[in-house]
Amino acid sequence: RLATVIATFTTTLPDELEVRMGETLRVIEDYADGWCLAERVGGTKSQRGALPQFCLQDKEELVPGKRFSLAFFSRK
Repeated sequence: RLATVIATFTTTLPDELEVRMGETLRVIEDYADGWCLAERVGGTKSQRGALPQFCLQDKEELVPGKRFSLAFFSRK
């Protein structure tokens, strides 16, 4: 699943992932202790590591089959 970083996290261990607000991450695994394993989305070099789950907010997923009219976007 994709998530947006809503709180900055500074690492203290080498297996952690430092993140800043606004970044997009792919969450790979959630752990029972409130941490998760995630990787950065985009860029040329994939970086992954652990970080607290409270730093992330899931991105809304598109609803399959739901379509929007062009009139909706052209309103002034």
